[in-house]
Amino acid sequence: MEFVGQLVTSIVFPVKLLIGFAFFAPMLRRRGYFWLRASFCIAVLLFLSLGFYHLFVNYNYIFLLNMAQFAFFVASVYFCFRASVTQVCFFTGLALAIQQIAFNLLTLLYIPVFYLSGQFAALGPAMQTVDLLVNFVHMGFAALAFWLFAKFLLGRYVVTEEVIVKNKAVILIDFALVLSIFFLFHLAYRMLSSLTAEGTEFVFLYLYALVTVSCVLAVGYFISIFKKEQTDIEVETMQRILRENSAQHNIFKENIDIINRKCHDIKFMLSSLSTQGQDAYIEELKRAVGIYEATPKTGNMVLDVVLSENILRAKEAGVELSCIADGKLLEFIEEADLYALFGNIISNALEAAVKADGDKRYIDLFVGELKGDLISITAENGYSGAIELKNGLPQTSKGDTANHGFGMKSIDYIVKKYGGGLDIRLAEQVFKLSIVFEKNSQAEKA
Repeated sequence: MEFVGQLVTSIVFPVKLLIGFAFFAPMLRRRGYFWLRASFCIAVLLFLSLGFYHLFVNYNYIFLLNMAQFAFFVASVYFCFRASVTQVCFFTGLALAIQQIAFNLLTLLYIPVFYLSGQFAALGPAMQTVDLLVNFVHMGFAALAFWLFAKFLLGRYVVTEEVIVKNKAVILIDFALVLSIFFLFHLAYRMLSSLTAEGTEFVFLYLYALVTVSCVLAVGYFISIFKKEQTDIEVETMQRILRENSAQHNIFKENIDIINRKCHDIKFMLSSLSTQGQDAYIEELKRAVGIYEATPKTGNMVLDVVLSENILRAKEAGVELSCIADGKLLEFIEEADLYALFGNIISNALEAAVKADGDKRYIDLFVGELKGDLISITAENGYSGAIELKNGLPQTSKGDTANHGFGMKSIDYIVKKYGGGLDIRLAEQVFKLSIVFEKNSQAEKA
């Protein structure tokens, strides 16, 4: 049993690294003869671990053995994958930190249960069997920790070689930090192991807790790279969309002016063609022309243009769009932002209302004053199916989340830009969006 325990103890660390890296391997490009390379590296790693542990069974060597195992692990990753040094450091550093977190968390339970409770002395020789089983528990718990990390943390971001190389300095520093934590932890453990004073177990608990927190911070630092990159991409995309909306607003405004002038001329000509027996036909033509000529008058030219554009779209889609708005209250919002704000609000509402049933095919828009010098914008529309809210915003129903869903993010971005508040409520297949601004608000300066 003692020999089996030594064998398991010697390989548990590299096995945890291999299990963890299995979750990251799909993010890297393989070299030729990958499985042959990987099999060779794994065989050498386990053989050396078993052989050297059997020859040198003492704590000092185990400490050095773990460092040598990790060094060989890093070299093996570079040998098996077409990856830059920075990529290798990123993924192997994550693997080392996460397995250490999993190991420490279980050990923080292990020490009170078996040592502080006195079970270690009570079990006697049977404690060797317990230690052996705990090693397998460590491997299973490490696998769970890696799965949770890959699915719920790293899986939220697009991990690309470009982003990793772009942040080379930060990643190498964090990698060196993780190595330092690992080295200093083992060094401190070795020094504390020589102590026999009462209460040493509590010192070990503090050590494990400190190292766990340090590793969590290091992992968070790794992840922050991609979080920042994703935020930068979203802001850049929204700014590009706002620029495109500004250009679209100018084009549509010119088109509306041209259409209104032409409609006015056509109505005048129709009035002069009052031919016997054709009056009913001419009146029908006038009504048709009037649809395009009836530009809303809210007191805000930009809002009028947005409404003119979408009233036609709603009518064609069979959706009733009604609006009560005092556009003068929105003069503090820049034209491009105002066009993007209401363009996205109405476009999202129209896209949902088109899919609704019966009396839910409507959009109600309101812009007015509230008590306390507040300006209220509300948009209500029907919808069908289910809408998922995340961080207070509805998620896109389109599969490509990287390139869709920016309409609602753009609304949120503009509202925050002017110091406003956004609230979304769902009830009985009715979607209600509410925005509140203070009067005399101004755009926040970058």
